[in-house]
Amino acid sequence: MSAASRTVPSPYQLGTVYDMYTPFYKAAVNTTSLHRGFYEGPEDRTRFAAAVDRLTRRVAEEFGVGTGDRVLDIGCGTGQTDLLIAKETGCCITGVNVGGGQITIARLLAETAGMAEQLLFEMTDGVRHPFADDSFDAVLFFESFVYMPDKEQALAEAMRCLKPGGTVMVVDSLEVTERVDEEWRAYMRESLMWYPSSLADLADSFNRAGIRTKSVVDLTENTADGYRRAHEEALANRDEVIRFFGKKMADTMLEGLGTLVSTLEGRMQYVLVTGTKACS
Repeated sequence: MSAASRTVPSPYQLGTVYDMYTPFYKAAVNTTSLHRGFYEGPEDRTRFAAAVDRLTRRVAEEFGVGTGDRVLDIGCGTGQTDLLIAKETGCCITGVNVGGGQITIARLLAETAGMAEQLLFEMTDGVRHPFADDSFDAVLFFESFVYMPDKEQALAEAMRCLKPGGTVMVVDSLEVTERVDEEWRAYMRESLMWYPSSLADLADSFNRAGIRTKSVVDLTENTADGYRRAHEEALANRDEVIRFFGKKMADTMLEGLGTLVSTLEGRMQYVLVTGTKACS
C-alpha cells in the first residue's frame, strides 16, 4: 500500500497515545507538559520541567493576552501550560483536546489551583469544535498544529471562533525543507502522526485563512536541545520509569524518545508565529 493510500489516523487515536505517554513523562522528567524546553545556551543545565515552564512564559509574553481575554487553546494536553499562562496573564482559557485522560488531569489541575472558573477544558476535535462564531479574543496552537492533517480546516475553524481583530498564535516545529525528503515526511506521518509544514507553508495558510502575520520569532537555538535533554533525564530516571511501567514498556518508551531526538535533529526549526484576524 502506498503512503498516499494509507488511512489518516483518527484524532482520537492520537489522544490515546498521549494519554499513554503522559504518566511516562511525569515519571521520567517530572512534567505532564510534553513541550520543548527553553535553554539559554549549551551551559544552561536547567532541569527539563523548569525549561518547559520557561518556554511557556516566553510564549505568554509574546502572545500578548491580558486580564479578561478569552483564549481558545487547541490541543491543550493536560492543561499545565494553560494554568501557567492564565496565572501569568489573567486571561480565561478554554482548552480542547482529543485525549480523555489528559482532559481529566487538566480539570483536576484547574480545580486544585482554585481556577476552575478561569480554566475550562473540553474533549473535542481541534478542527470541529462547538463554540459560537466570534467568541474568543485569541486562539493558540501550542505544539498542536503539526498534528493537524488538514491545516486549512484547522485554521478556518479557529478563525470562525475568533473575534475580528483577534490574535492567533502557532508555536511549533516546522520543517527545514532543504533538509528533509518525502521518505522522512512519510515516517513522521506514519510513526509520529506528525504532518510537518514549512514556514513558507504556514505563511500561505495564514494568508488563505485571512490572517495577517504580525510577527515571527525563531527560538530554534533555545529549544533544539529540549528533547535530547528530556531523553537524558529520562534515562537517568530509568529505575523510576520501570517501577511504574515494567522493564519492557519502560525501555520501549525510552527508545521511542531517543528515536524522536535523532529524527528531528537538524531538520526542524521552532517558531512562534503570531497573526491577527482581519476586521470585517
